[in-house]
Amino acid sequence: MLEARVRFNKTFSVTAGFSLQHFSNGSLKLPNNGLNTPLVNIGIAYRPFGENKNISDRFYAPTEPFAATLQRSIEFHFGLSLGWKNLKAVVGENYLVYHLYENTFVRITKKSQFGIGLDLSYDPSQRKLYELNYIDENNSPDTIINNWKFLNPGINAAYNLTMGKLGIILNFGYYLHVMDPVKPLYQKLCVQYNFSKHFFANVMLKVVWGRAEYIGWGMGYRFEVLFGRKTVH
Repeated sequence: MLEARVRFNKTFSVTAGFSLQHFSNGSLKLPNNGLNTPLVNIGIAYRPFGENKNISDRFYAPTEPFAATLQRSIEFHFGLSLGWKNLKAVVGENYLVYHLYENTFVRITKKSQFGIGLDLSYDPSQRKLYELNYIDENNSPDTIINNWKFLNPGINAAYNLTMGKLGIILNFGYYLHVMDPVKPLYQKLCVQYNFSKHFFANVMLKVVWGRAEYIGWGMGYRFEVLFGRKTVH
């Protein structure tokens, strides 16, 4: 969603925005007739009281008149998820997808983290689709024995919106190796719950070239590494 806000005075402001909503079953069952809905919004905001100048949205609490030494951190998230890919209506079978991933985050604001991620997935349905799309000179499917060719390594840009123990993670990535007819661009939307300091569980929607591939469920381990020192007064 994109939104702009213009303040006219201390009490009134006008907002306008554009968003795109997508409804589907995440390819849990085919056919998956998704629905895309563009939305435009216009609004007026009224603030009955003036802004409190003594309150600011700071990540660190004020320390005046004392001094404090603060450190920043890098978070590393390692996880494994299993997805269920329903292709029974297409090739007559369903498939289990294996997905290993890592996200590295640096906190930018109180709720936002940005970083990079790595993916390694194995989707056995890609082999079946490849064999059906490529026919040899004998008019029979081209059979590939080496399953390693269908390992998909990828790199992505990552964003994490944190809300207490809950996180919403968006990844926009590129496969470093794929077999036709798989497209190289992919996206992930993940809802992650940190049930302890180091362990988490999540639900992930995998999308390739704007089309839902599967929904995966997984668990993982996270830790942080401190770096840098900054003294505030």
